[in-house]
Amino acid sequence: MMTQEQLSSLQHEIDRMSVKPHGGILVFSPDELLVVRNYGSIPSGFLTMMASLYGEPRFVDSLMQVDVPVMKVTVFWTLAESETFVTQVRQNQADVHATTPGNGVVDIMAPGVNKAASLQRLLATLGGTPAELAVFGDGMNDLEMLAIAERPIIMPNADQRLFASGYAIAVADNNHDGVLRTWQELI
Repeated sequence: MMTQEQLSSLQHEIDRMSVKPHGGILVFSPDELLVVRNYGSIPSGFLTMMASLYGEPRFVDSLMQVDVPVMKVTVFWTLAESETFVTQVRQNQADVHATTPGNGVVDIMAPGVNKAASLQRLLATLGGTPAELAVFGDGMNDLEMLAIAERPIIMPNADQRLFASGYAIAVADNNHDGVLRTWQELI
């Protein structure tokens, strides 16, 4: 979970940007969805989908008003702004982990919280090793996960930066059963 200090630091990083998020700020707790006011308009279809999981969202004026445990904060920028924001957070050494799938969305979590950490915990529970792990990714938010797996595979429509790493490429994209079809070839 993120601490109040991390939320405050994150609010400061958002406020440092020359432009504000155009598509809103969402705060995910284990039991509740919060929306930070005055940061753009979250698409109604997305809010409807989230409400089906969390119930109606509660609105706050800033991240400093969040009074529940926080698993993740999601901020919606343009693509270029999202990359600028992630770079800014890393350069300022903010005590958070910011990542983007490459579509303008930025997910911010506590340090050490990422897909690789979750997979390592799962492997430890199951008694497995990264040598037994095949993973599929398509965005920069998959980078840590791809790095620990014996068989890292990216989708043909992945973020272009992932292709430079020499990862295997799935036989089709995720809209054409790429994971299933590639998995069938692996086994």
